[in-house]
Amino acid sequence: MDRHIQRLHRLASAAMALALSFVVACSDGGGSNNNGGGVTVTVSPKTASLAPGGTQTFTATVTGATNTAVTWAASGGTVTQGGAYTAPATTGTYTVRATSQAATAKSDTATVTVLASSEWKAVSAGIYHTLAIRTDGSLWAWGKNDFCELGLGDRDVRTTPTRVGTDANWASVSAGMYFTLAIRTDGSLWAWGFNAIGQLGLGDTNDRYAPTRVGTDANWAAVSAGTHHHTLAIKTDGSLWAWGFGGGQLGLDDTGGRYTPTRVGTDANWAEVKAGGIHTLAIRIDGSLWAWGHNKYGALGLGDRDVRTTPTRVGTDANWAAVSAAGGEYIYDCYTLAIRTDGSLWAWGYNYYGQLGLGDRDVRTTPTRVGTDANWASVSAGMYHTLAVRTDGSLWAWGLNSYGQLGLGDTSNRNAPTRVGADTNWAAVSAGGAHTLAIKTDGGLWAWGWNLYGQLGLVNTNDRYTPKRVN
Repeated sequence: MDRHIQRLHRLASAAMALALSFVVACSDGGGSNNNGGGVTVTVSPKTASLAPGGTQTFTATVTGATNTAVTWAASGGTVTQGGAYTAPATTGTYTVRATSQAATAKSDTATVTVLASSEWKAVSAGIYHTLAIRTDGSLWAWGKNDFCELGLGDRDVRTTPTRVGTDANWASVSAGMYFTLAIRTDGSLWAWGFNAIGQLGLGDTNDRYAPTRVGTDANWAAVSAGTHHHTLAIKTDGSLWAWGFGGGQLGLDDTGGRYTPTRVGTDANWAEVKAGGIHTLAIRIDGSLWAWGHNKYGALGLGDRDVRTTPTRVGTDANWAAVSAAGGEYIYDCYTLAIRTDGSLWAWGYNYYGQLGLGDRDVRTTPTRVGTDANWASVSAGMYHTLAVRTDGSLWAWGLNSYGQLGLGDTSNRNAPTRVGADTNWAAVSAGGAHTLAIKTDGGLWAWGWNLYGQLGLVNTNDRYTPKRVN
Protein backbone atom coordinates (compact mmCIF):
# COMPACT_ATOMS: atom_id res chain seq x y z
CA MET A 1 0.00 0.00 0.00
CA ASP A 2 1.40 3.41 -0.90
CA ARG A 3 2.94 5.55 1.85
CA HIS A 4 0.38 8.33 1.33
CA ILE A 5 -2.64 6.06 1.52
CA GLN A 6 -1.25 4.36 4.62
CA ARG A 7 -1.16 7.78 6.22
CA LEU A 8 -4.82 8.36 5.37
CA HIS A 9 -5.66 5.89 8.11
CA ARG A 10 -3.31 7.58 10.56
CA LEU A 11 -4.67 11.01 9.67
CA ALA A 12 -8.22 9.81 10.27
CA SER A 13 -7.25 8.33 13.64
CA ALA A 14 -5.48 11.54 14.65
CA ALA A 15 -8.75 13.40 14.08
CA MET A 16 -10.17 11.90 17.24
CA ALA A 17 -7.21 13.20 19.23
CA LEU A 18 -7.77 16.65 17.81
CA ALA A 19 -11.41 16.39 18.79
CA LEU A 20 -10.42 16.29 22.45
CA SER A 21 -8.91 19.76 22.08
CA PHE A 22 -11.15 21.46 19.55
CA VAL A 23 -14.54 19.81 19.22
CA VAL A 24 -17.56 21.23 20.98
CA ALA A 25 -19.44 18.23 22.31
CA CYS A 26 -22.15 17.15 19.92
CA SER A 27 -25.40 15.64 21.03
CA ASP A 28 -25.67 11.89 21.08
CA GLY A 29 -27.97 10.40 18.50
CA GLY A 30 -29.48 7.11 17.52
CA GLY A 31 -29.99 4.26 19.94
CA SER A 32 -32.36 1.34 20.04
CA ASN A 33 -35.74 0.78 21.59
CA ASN A 34 -34.33 -1.72 24.10
CA ASN A 35 -35.26 -0.81 27.65
CA GLY A 36 -32.58 -2.55 29.69
CA GLY A 37 -32.53 -6.23 30.58
CA GLY A 38 -30.42 -8.99 29.15
CA VAL A 39 -31.87 -9.19 25.63
CA THR A 40 -30.77 -6.62 23.03
CA VAL A 41 -31.98 -6.19 19.45
CA THR A 42 -30.07 -4.03 16.98
CA VAL A 43 -31.35 -3.23 13.48
CA SER A 44 -28.94 -2.22 10.71
CA PRO A 45 -28.87 0.10 8.85
CA LYS A 46 -30.64 2.62 11.09
CA THR A 47 -31.82 4.81 8.21
CA ALA A 48 -32.51 4.40 4.52
CA SER A 49 -33.81 6.62 1.73
CA LEU A 50 -35.73 4.98 -1.12
CA ALA A 51 -37.74 5.85 -4.16
CA PRO A 52 -41.35 4.62 -4.20
CA GLY A 53 -41.21 0.84 -4.60
CA GLY A 54 -37.49 0.78 -3.78
CA THR A 55 -36.00 -2.03 -1.72
CA GLN A 56 -33.64 -2.28 1.23
CA THR A 57 -32.55 -5.34 3.20
CA PHE A 58 -32.28 -4.84 6.97
CA THR A 59 -30.54 -7.14 9.42
CA ALA A 60 -31.26 -7.69 13.11
CA THR A 61 -28.74 -8.86 15.69
CA VAL A 62 -30.04 -10.38 18.92
CA THR A 63 -27.77 -10.73 21.95
CA GLY A 64 -28.45 -12.09 25.41
CA ALA A 65 -30.87 -14.78 24.26
CA THR A 66 -30.56 -18.34 23.02
CA ASN A 67 -33.41 -17.72 20.58
CA THR A 68 -32.04 -15.15 18.08
CA ALA A 69 -35.07 -15.13 15.78
CA VAL A 70 -36.99 -11.89 15.21
CA THR A 71 -40.35 -10.86 13.81
CA TRP A 72 -40.35 -8.01 11.30
CA ALA A 73 -43.06 -5.36 10.86
CA ALA A 74 -43.31 -2.08 8.95
CA SER A 75 -45.51 1.00 9.36
CA GLY A 76 -45.74 1.36 5.59
CA GLY A 77 -44.67 -0.83 2.69
CA THR A 78 -43.91 -4.49 3.20
CA VAL A 79 -41.13 -6.40 4.91
CA THR A 80 -40.40 -10.11 4.72
CA GLN A 81 -39.42 -12.14 7.75
CA GLY A 82 -35.94 -12.13 6.29
CA GLY A 83 -35.75 -8.32 6.61
CA ALA A 84 -36.24 -7.45 2.92
CA TYR A 85 -38.23 -4.22 2.83
CA THR A 86 -40.17 -2.78 -0.13
CA ALA A 87 -41.16 0.87 0.09
CA PRO A 88 -44.77 1.93 -0.50
CA ALA A 89 -45.85 4.07 -3.45
CA THR A 90 -46.61 7.01 -1.16
CA THR A 91 -43.84 9.36 -0.09
CA GLY A 92 -43.22 9.90 3.61
CA THR A 93 -41.31 8.55 6.61
CA TYR A 94 -41.87 4.98 7.76
CA THR A 95 -40.41 2.60 10.33
CA VAL A 96 -39.21 -0.97 10.07
CA ARG A 97 -39.21 -2.86 13.37
CA ALA A 98 -37.53 -6.10 14.45
CA THR A 99 -38.85 -7.74 17.64
CA SER A 100 -37.10 -10.57 19.42
CA GLN A 101 -39.00 -13.85 19.68
CA ALA A 102 -37.22 -14.62 22.93
CA ALA A 103 -39.20 -14.76 26.17
CA THR A 104 -38.11 -11.21 26.97
CA ALA A 105 -39.36 -9.44 23.87
CA LYS A 106 -37.27 -6.42 22.91
CA SER A 107 -37.25 -4.51 19.63
CA ASP A 108 -35.38 -1.96 17.57
CA THR A 109 -36.43 0.18 14.62
CA ALA A 110 -35.02 1.73 11.48
CA THR A 111 -36.37 4.81 9.71
CA VAL A 112 -37.10 4.82 5.98
CA THR A 113 -37.68 8.00 4.00
CA VAL A 114 -39.56 7.47 0.73
CA LEU A 115 -38.92 10.29 -1.73
CA ALA A 116 -41.00 11.49 -4.66
CA SER A 117 -37.91 11.17 -6.84
CA SER A 118 -34.64 9.29 -6.58
CA GLU A 119 -32.85 11.90 -8.66
CA TRP A 120 -29.79 13.80 -7.50
CA LYS A 121 -28.67 17.16 -8.85
CA ALA A 122 -25.37 17.85 -7.04
CA VAL A 123 -22.74 15.94 -5.07
CA SER A 124 -19.55 16.86 -3.22
CA ALA A 125 -17.06 14.23 -2.08
CA GLY A 126 -14.94 15.42 0.83
CA ILE A 127 -11.88 13.66 2.15
CA TYR A 128 -13.85 11.17 4.25
CA HIS A 129 -17.49 12.26 3.92
CA THR A 130 -20.01 13.04 1.19
CA LEU A 131 -22.84 15.54 0.79
CA ALA A 132 -25.42 15.60 -1.99
CA ILE A 133 -28.56 17.49 -2.98
CA ARG A 134 -31.65 15.93 -4.51
CA THR A 135 -33.77 17.55 -7.18
CA ASP A 136 -36.35 18.41 -4.53
CA GLY A 137 -33.76 20.62 -2.79
CA SER A 138 -33.21 18.34 0.21
CA LEU A 139 -29.67 17.86 1.52
CA TRP A 140 -28.19 14.46 2.41
CA ALA A 141 -24.98 13.36 4.10
CA TRP A 142 -23.01 10.19 4.83
CA GLY A 143 -19.54 8.94 5.77
CA LYS A 144 -17.13 9.91 8.55
CA ASN A 145 -18.56 12.23 11.18
CA ASP A 146 -15.99 12.71 13.97
CA PHE A 147 -16.38 16.48 13.85
CA CYS A 148 -20.11 16.57 13.09
CA GLU A 149 -19.27 17.36 9.46
CA LEU A 150 -22.45 15.60 8.33
CA GLY A 151 -24.59 18.21 10.09
CA LEU A 152 -26.82 15.59 11.70
CA GLY A 153 -26.50 16.66 15.32
CA ASP A 154 -24.21 13.83 16.38
CA ARG A 155 -20.88 12.20 15.58
CA ASP A 156 -22.13 8.84 14.32
CA VAL A 157 -20.88 7.43 11.03
CA ARG A 158 -23.54 7.01 8.35
CA THR A 159 -23.23 4.38 5.63
CA THR A 160 -26.33 5.47 3.71
CA PRO A 161 -27.57 8.92 2.66
CA THR A 162 -29.20 10.58 5.68
CA ARG A 163 -31.25 13.74 5.36
CA VAL A 164 -29.86 16.92 6.92
CA GLY A 165 -32.83 18.59 8.61
CA THR A 166 -36.12 19.04 6.80
CA ASP A 167 -35.42 22.09 4.63
CA ALA A 168 -35.77 21.67 0.88
CA ASN A 169 -34.09 24.81 -0.41
CA TRP A 170 -30.45 23.81 -0.75
CA ALA A 171 -28.75 25.00 -3.94
CA SER A 172 -25.08 23.93 -3.65
CA VAL A 173 -22.73 22.22 -1.21
CA SER A 174 -18.96 21.85 -0.72
CA ALA A 175 -17.37 19.22 1.52
CA GLY A 176 -13.83 19.88 2.75
CA MET A 177 -11.78 17.99 5.31
CA TYR A 178 -14.00 17.53 8.39
CA PHE A 179 -16.17 20.54 7.54
CA THR A 180 -18.94 21.50 5.12
CA LEU A 181 -20.44 24.67 3.65
CA ALA A 182 -23.62 25.04 1.63
CA ILE A 183 -25.77 27.74 0.03
CA ARG A 184 -29.55 27.86 0.04
CA THR A 185 -31.76 29.11 -2.77
CA ASP A 186 -32.38 32.32 -0.81
CA GLY A 187 -28.66 33.13 -1.06
CA SER A 188 -27.86 32.44 2.61
CA LEU A 189 -24.62 30.62 3.50
CA TRP A 190 -24.42 27.83 6.09
CA ALA A 191 -21.52 25.96 7.71
CA TRP A 192 -20.89 23.06 10.09
CA GLY A 193 -18.22 20.65 11.31
CA PHE A 194 -14.60 21.25 12.32
CA ASN A 195 -13.78 24.89 13.03
CA ALA A 196 -10.51 25.03 14.97
CA ILE A 197 -9.02 27.42 12.41
CA GLY A 198 -12.14 29.48 11.73
CA GLN A 199 -12.90 27.77 8.43
CA LEU A 200 -16.65 27.97 9.07
CA GLY A 201 -16.54 31.76 9.03
CA LEU A 202 -18.58 32.11 12.21
CA GLY A 203 -16.22 34.39 14.11
CA ASP A 204 -14.92 31.76 16.53
CA THR A 205 -13.22 28.37 16.67
CA ASN A 206 -16.12 26.34 18.01
CA ASP A 207 -17.24 23.35 15.96
CA ARG A 208 -20.87 23.15 14.88
CA TYR A 209 -22.92 19.94 14.80
CA ALA A 210 -25.71 21.26 12.54
CA PRO A 211 -25.97 23.84 9.74
CA THR A 212 -25.30 27.30 11.19
CA ARG A 213 -25.84 30.47 9.21
CA VAL A 214 -22.76 32.50 8.27
CA GLY A 215 -23.69 36.12 8.95
CA THR A 216 -26.91 37.62 7.64
CA ASP A 217 -26.05 38.25 3.99
CA ALA A 218 -28.32 36.62 1.43
CA ASN A 219 -26.28 37.14 -1.71
CA TRP A 220 -23.88 34.22 -1.75
CA ALA A 221 -23.49 32.60 -5.18
CA ALA A 222 -20.72 29.98 -4.81
CA VAL A 223 -18.57 28.45 -2.07
CA SER A 224 -15.55 26.14 -2.00
CA ALA A 225 -14.20 24.31 1.08
CA GLY A 226 -10.50 23.45 0.84
CA THR A 227 -8.67 20.30 1.81
CA HIS A 228 -6.62 21.97 4.52
CA HIS A 229 -9.18 24.16 6.23
CA HIS A 230 -9.69 27.32 4.24
CA THR A 231 -12.79 28.58 2.46
CA LEU A 232 -13.45 30.87 -0.49
CA ALA A 233 -16.81 32.17 -1.69
CA ILE A 234 -18.27 34.53 -4.28
CA LYS A 235 -21.24 36.82 -3.82
CA THR A 236 -23.79 37.66 -6.49
CA ASP A 237 -22.13 41.05 -7.00
CA GLY A 238 -18.95 39.27 -8.16
CA SER A 239 -16.93 40.03 -5.02
CA LEU A 240 -14.61 37.36 -3.60
CA TRP A 241 -14.34 36.46 0.10
CA ALA A 242 -12.00 34.23 2.13
CA TRP A 243 -11.58 32.84 5.65
CA GLY A 244 -9.99 30.00 7.61
CA PHE A 245 -6.39 28.77 7.67
CA GLY A 246 -3.91 31.30 6.37
CA GLY A 247 -0.65 30.71 4.58
CA GLY A 248 -1.25 32.98 1.63
CA GLN A 249 -4.10 30.90 0.19
CA LEU A 250 -6.71 33.42 1.38
CA GLY A 251 -5.31 36.01 -1.02
CA LEU A 252 -5.36 38.76 1.62
CA ASP A 253 -1.74 39.92 1.19
CA ASP A 254 -0.53 38.18 4.34
CA THR A 255 -0.20 34.70 5.82
CA GLY A 256 -2.64 35.16 8.67
CA GLY A 257 -5.94 33.33 9.12
CA ARG A 258 -9.42 34.80 9.36
CA TYR A 259 -12.46 33.75 11.42
CA THR A 260 -15.05 35.63 9.36
CA PRO A 261 -15.50 36.24 5.61
CA THR A 262 -12.99 38.87 4.52
CA ARG A 263 -13.07 40.47 1.09
CA VAL A 264 -10.25 39.67 -1.32
CA GLY A 265 -9.31 42.97 -2.96
CA THR A 266 -11.92 45.26 -4.43
CA ASP A 267 -12.60 43.60 -7.77
CA ALA A 268 -16.17 42.50 -8.45
CA ASN A 269 -15.72 40.33 -11.51
CA TRP A 270 -15.07 36.87 -10.08
CA ALA A 271 -16.95 34.00 -11.74
CA GLU A 272 -15.56 30.79 -10.18
CA VAL A 273 -13.27 29.90 -7.28
CA LYS A 274 -11.77 26.63 -6.02
CA ALA A 275 -10.01 26.19 -2.70
CA GLY A 276 -7.38 23.48 -3.03
CA GLY A 277 -4.97 22.17 -0.43
CA ILE A 278 -3.16 25.31 0.63
CA HIS A 279 -3.65 27.08 -2.68
CA THR A 280 -6.55 28.72 -4.49
CA LEU A 281 -7.50 29.17 -8.14
CA ALA A 282 -10.19 31.45 -9.53
CA ILE A 283 -11.57 32.59 -12.88
CA ARG A 284 -12.82 36.09 -13.64
CA ILE A 285 -15.75 36.84 -15.92
CA ASP A 286 -13.31 37.89 -18.64
CA GLY A 287 -11.95 34.32 -18.75
CA SER A 288 -8.62 35.10 -17.07
CA LEU A 289 -7.21 32.64 -14.52
CA TRP A 290 -5.72 33.68 -11.18
CA ALA A 291 -3.83 31.79 -8.45
CA TRP A 292 -2.41 32.32 -4.97
CA GLY A 293 -1.14 30.42 -1.92
CA HIS A 294 1.63 27.88 -1.42
CA ASN A 295 3.42 26.69 -4.51
CA LYS A 296 6.06 24.09 -3.61
CA TYR A 297 5.23 21.91 -6.62
CA GLY A 298 4.10 24.64 -9.00
CA ALA A 299 0.36 24.20 -8.33
CA LEU A 300 -0.20 27.90 -9.04
CA GLY A 301 0.93 27.46 -12.65
CA LEU A 302 3.14 30.56 -12.55
CA GLY A 303 6.37 28.95 -13.76
CA ASP A 304 8.04 28.95 -10.34
CA ARG A 305 7.60 27.63 -6.81
CA ASP A 306 7.19 30.90 -4.95
CA VAL A 307 4.34 31.60 -2.53
CA ARG A 308 1.80 34.24 -3.57
CA THR A 309 -0.35 36.03 -0.99
CA THR A 310 -2.54 37.92 -3.46
CA PRO A 311 -4.29 36.80 -6.67
CA THR A 312 -1.72 36.55 -9.46
CA ARG A 313 -2.67 36.06 -13.09
CA VAL A 314 -1.75 32.74 -14.72
CA GLY A 315 -0.38 33.66 -18.13
CA THR A 316 -2.22 36.04 -20.43
CA ASP A 317 -4.90 33.78 -21.88
CA ALA A 318 -8.51 34.77 -21.31
CA ASN A 319 -10.29 31.60 -22.34
CA TRP A 320 -10.48 29.60 -19.12
CA ALA A 321 -13.88 28.01 -18.46
CA ALA A 322 -13.50 25.80 -15.37
CA VAL A 323 -10.88 24.94 -12.76
CA SER A 324 -10.38 22.32 -10.03
CA ALA A 325 -7.74 22.70 -7.31
CA ALA A 326 -6.67 19.70 -5.21
CA GLY A 327 -4.73 19.15 -2.02
CA GLY A 328 -3.02 15.97 -0.91
CA GLU A 329 -2.54 14.39 2.49
CA TYR A 330 0.76 16.21 2.86
CA ILE A 331 0.10 19.92 3.01
CA TYR A 332 2.22 20.84 -0.01
CA ASP A 333 0.98 18.05 -2.33
CA CYS A 334 -1.17 20.40 -4.42
CA TYR A 335 -2.13 20.23 -8.08
CA THR A 336 -4.57 21.85 -10.48
CA LEU A 337 -6.67 20.93 -13.52
CA ALA A 338 -8.51 23.40 -15.74
CA ILE A 339 -10.57 23.45 -18.94
CA ARG A 340 -10.50 26.15 -21.60
CA THR A 341 -13.46 27.37 -23.62
CA ASP A 342 -12.20 25.37 -26.60
CA GLY A 343 -12.67 22.14 -24.62
CA SER A 344 -8.97 21.46 -24.06
CA LEU A 345 -7.79 20.17 -20.66
CA TRP A 346 -4.70 21.48 -18.84
CA ALA A 347 -2.82 20.34 -15.71
CA TRP A 348 0.02 21.43 -13.43
CA GLY A 349 1.53 20.89 -9.98
CA TYR A 350 2.25 17.75 -7.95
CA ASN A 351 2.23 14.57 -10.05
CA TYR A 352 3.72 11.69 -8.06
CA TYR A 353 0.83 9.35 -8.96
CA GLY A 354 0.25 10.57 -12.50
CA GLN A 355 -2.77 12.62 -11.41
CA LEU A 356 -2.00 15.27 -14.02
CA GLY A 357 -2.76 12.75 -16.76
CA LEU A 358 0.35 13.64 -18.76
CA GLY A 359 1.75 10.12 -19.15
CA ASP A 360 4.46 10.55 -16.51
CA ARG A 361 5.01 11.55 -12.88
CA ASP A 362 6.91 14.79 -13.46
CA VAL A 363 5.96 18.03 -11.74
CA ARG A 364 4.71 20.86 -13.96
CA THR A 365 4.93 24.51 -12.93
CA THR A 366 2.92 25.90 -15.85
CA PRO A 367 -0.34 24.73 -17.46
CA THR A 368 0.41 21.73 -19.68
CA ARG A 369 -2.13 20.32 -22.10
CA VAL A 370 -3.54 16.84 -21.38
CA GLY A 371 -3.53 15.06 -24.74
CA THR A 372 -4.98 16.68 -27.84
CA ASP A 373 -8.70 16.15 -27.33
CA ALA A 374 -10.89 19.22 -27.19
CA ASN A 375 -14.12 17.80 -25.83
CA TRP A 376 -13.72 18.03 -22.06
CA ALA A 377 -16.81 19.29 -20.22
CA SER A 378 -15.89 19.12 -16.51
CA VAL A 379 -13.05 17.96 -14.26
CA SER A 380 -12.65 17.12 -10.57
CA ALA A 381 -9.31 16.74 -8.79
CA GLY A 382 -9.33 14.60 -5.64
CA MET A 383 -6.58 14.01 -3.11
CA TYR A 384 -4.37 12.15 -5.58
CA HIS A 385 -6.75 11.13 -8.37
CA THR A 386 -8.65 12.93 -11.11
CA LEU A 387 -11.95 12.30 -12.89
CA ALA A 388 -13.37 14.16 -15.88
CA VAL A 389 -16.43 14.06 -18.12
CA ARG A 390 -16.34 14.67 -21.86
CA THR A 391 -19.02 16.38 -23.92
CA ASP A 392 -20.12 12.97 -25.26
CA GLY A 393 -21.03 11.90 -21.70
CA SER A 394 -18.11 9.51 -21.28
CA LEU A 395 -16.20 9.40 -17.98
CA TRP A 396 -12.41 9.28 -17.66
CA ALA A 397 -10.06 8.71 -14.72
CA TRP A 398 -6.36 8.78 -13.85
CA GLY A 399 -3.94 9.00 -10.90
CA LEU A 400 -3.77 7.01 -7.66
CA ASN A 401 -6.01 3.93 -7.56
CA SER A 402 -5.11 2.01 -4.37
CA TYR A 403 -8.76 1.64 -3.40
CA GLY A 404 -10.32 1.45 -6.83
CA GLN A 405 -11.19 5.18 -6.77
CA LEU A 406 -10.71 5.35 -10.54
CA GLY A 407 -13.60 2.92 -11.07
CA LEU A 408 -11.65 0.77 -13.50
CA GLY A 409 -12.13 -2.60 -11.79
CA ASP A 410 -8.63 -2.83 -10.33
CA THR A 411 -6.17 -1.03 -8.05
CA SER A 412 -3.52 -0.09 -10.60
CA ASN A 413 -2.56 3.57 -10.97
CA ARG A 414 -2.97 5.36 -14.31
CA ASN A 415 -0.91 8.30 -15.55
CA ALA A 416 -3.13 9.16 -18.50
CA PRO A 417 -6.92 9.49 -18.95
CA THR A 418 -8.52 6.04 -19.01
CA ARG A 419 -12.18 5.51 -19.83
CA VAL A 420 -14.49 4.31 -17.06
CA GLY A 421 -16.80 1.73 -18.64
CA ALA A 422 -18.71 2.39 -21.85
CA ASP A 423 -21.59 4.54 -20.59
CA THR A 424 -22.19 7.89 -22.26
CA ASN A 425 -24.64 9.41 -19.81
CA TRP A 426 -22.40 10.87 -17.13
CA ALA A 427 -23.35 14.41 -16.12
CA ALA A 428 -21.11 15.35 -13.17
CA VAL A 429 -18.33 13.87 -11.04
CA SER A 430 -16.70 14.65 -7.69
CA ALA A 431 -13.37 13.14 -6.61
CA GLY A 432 -12.80 12.96 -2.84
CA GLY A 433 -9.97 11.71 -0.65
CA ALA A 434 -9.82 8.19 -2.11
CA HIS A 435 -13.43 7.82 -3.24
CA THR A 436 -15.52 9.13 -6.11
CA LEU A 437 -19.17 10.04 -6.62
CA ALA A 438 -20.82 10.82 -9.93
CA ILE A 439 -24.28 11.63 -11.28
CA LYS A 440 -25.73 10.37 -14.55
CA THR A 441 -28.10 12.29 -16.81
CA ASP A 442 -31.04 10.29 -15.42
CA GLY A 443 -30.29 11.68 -11.95
CA GLY A 444 -28.86 8.41 -10.63
CA LEU A 445 -25.98 8.68 -8.14
CA TRP A 446 -23.02 6.31 -8.36
CA ALA A 447 -20.07 5.69 -6.04
CA TRP A 448 -16.79 3.78 -5.93
CA GLY A 449 -13.40 3.64 -4.19
CA TRP A 450 -12.45 3.72 -0.52
CA ASN A 451 -15.34 3.13 1.87
CA LEU A 452 -13.93 2.63 5.38
CA TYR A 453 -16.37 5.17 6.84
CA GLY A 454 -19.34 4.48 4.58
CA GLN A 455 -18.53 7.53 2.43
CA LEU A 456 -19.87 5.73 -0.64
CA GLY A 457 -23.38 5.54 0.86
CA LEU A 458 -23.74 1.87 -0.07
CA VAL A 459 -24.97 0.54 3.33
CA ASN A 460 -21.74 -1.23 4.29
CA THR A 461 -18.05 -0.28 4.42
CA ASN A 462 -16.77 -2.42 1.56
CA ASP A 463 -14.58 -0.75 -1.05
CA ARG A 464 -15.83 -0.74 -4.64
CA TYR A 465 -13.62 -0.94 -7.72
CA THR A 466 -16.34 -0.08 -10.24
CA PRO A 467 -19.27 2.37 -10.12
CA LYS A 468 -22.17 1.14 -8.02
CA ARG A 469 -25.49 2.95 -7.77
CA VAL A 470 -26.39 4.60 -4.49
CA ASN A 471 -29.94 3.44 -3.73
